[in-house]
Amino acid sequence: MSDPPPSEDLYRTVLEALPHGVCVYGPDRRVRLVNAAYQRIMEGSEVAVGEHHADIIARRVASGEYGPQVEAALLLMQDDFVNPTAYEQIRTRPNGTVVVARIVPLPDGGLAAVFTDVTRRAKAEAATRQRTETLQAMLDNQPDGLALFDGEGFLIAANALAARLTGLGEETMRPGRHVDELRLLQLASLEFGDLTSPAARDAIARSRGSISETGRFVRTRPDGTVLEVRTDPMPGGGFIRAYRDVTEERRARAELEAARDAAEAASRAKSGFLATMTHELRTPLHAVIGFSEAILEETRPEAVRDHAKEVLAAGRQLLGLVDGLLEATRIEAGALSLRGAVLDPLPILRAAAVAGRRLAEGAGIAFEEALPAGLPSMRGDGGRLRQVMDALISNAVKFTPAGGRVTLSAATREGGGMEIVVSDTGIGMAQEDIPRAFEAFTQLEGGLSRRYPGSGLGLYLSRALTGAMGIGLDLHSTPGKGTTVRLAVPPVEESSA
Repeated sequence: MSDPPPSEDLYRTVLEALPHGVCVYGPDRRVRLVNAAYQRIMEGSEVAVGEHHADIIARRVASGEYGPQVEAALLLMQDDFVNPTAYEQIRTRPNGTVVVARIVPLPDGGLAAVFTDVTRRAKAEAATRQRTETLQAMLDNQPDGLALFDGEGFLIAANALAARLTGLGEETMRPGRHVDELRLLQLASLEFGDLTSPAARDAIARSRGSISETGRFVRTRPDGTVLEVRTDPMPGGGFIRAYRDVTEERRARAELEAARDAAEAASRAKSGFLATMTHELRTPLHAVIGFSEAILEETRPEAVRDHAKEVLAAGRQLLGLVDGLLEATRIEAGALSLRGAVLDPLPILRAAAVAGRRLAEGAGIAFEEALPAGLPSMRGDGGRLRQVMDALISNAVKFTPAGGRVTLSAATREGGGMEIVVSDTGIGMAQEDIPRAFEAFTQLEGGLSRRYPGSGLGLYLSRALTGAMGIGLDLHSTPGKGTTVRLAVPPVEESSA
């Protein structure tokens, strides 16, 4: 014996117990059943049993129930009985209630409309979206790249700068990705360099450690960007990772440190130079005073004459030192003066050779010259050219031990102009020391100022003077083998001849 079918009262009892609003239409498109939940959800637009579907729609259109989308709503609802298909739509009523309407065709040709009030859920979702958008806006307006991870290491949010500085891109660095997965993607793209590099090994080690390990480290990206990465815990679990581009900061710091080191080196050089010059000035002054006293006490004419020669030599040495200082001062002040004229360099070079030979012979050094007749004319200051030659020859003699050799030569260059060369077989200097040798007030080593007397301005003045005359100066030196200085004198332009 089969059970009797459920009564209509049972159906109505079940309908009234449902939290969803239910309205059932018969095949004749009239309301057959409607529960209290439906009337509550559709407050202000209730329906009555027996009311026709078309009348309900017309009344709701007139009251503005469907808002600005009325045409689309009408089209959809008019099709409910013509082509019955189950569908779902969500809309906001004029009173602000958000409802989800599910239309379900029934076997007898009618249909059931099930309405659910989702206002609270919609508001919660809107609030969540608002918070997410606010958080994203805050992140996007930060000067650092920022990424927030939960306690399990999954990405919650990140700004565009973090995606760029990590080399991942916004499409890859999206919420839900795990920190280890992101790190593996970085390793695969060689963001940390070759997998055997220290940065890559550090990244692998971090992936094996705690996902929320806090701290700070600095690394250099493949494009040269210097990145500071800092990880800090967040209240309630999780961690925030900040990425800062410190490339310019590091560059500026390095420049400041270099400038400070240069300033300190210049200060030390000037202090050393002053100490050297004090010694260099005192030596001829002592000679002047000593020989002057000897002259006053001497009665023999021959001895007086010898002492006077020593006084004269010491005076000239002293004058040379003072002149060098004055020249350096003029150069630093940009007040160097030159007389430009077309001149024959041969007499100047031969006069410098005579003086150089005398200097070399006094030091036990061989002096050789190769100054052929017919050297081309040049434009420049004859006095300054002689000053340069004297300085270069003096330097060569000064740094060449007894038994060595100093050579002065000149030759016409192919294409015009000439080359003047001063070479020696002296102590030479290291390649890295050559730039410093041309600096003013610089001694390559403190001991040289005592072993090899002089102001140390020779090369500095020579480069400044030759440069002012358009003459190139090139120095090549090898420790223990000697130094060669080449002067490239340009040809005289026809209009200047």
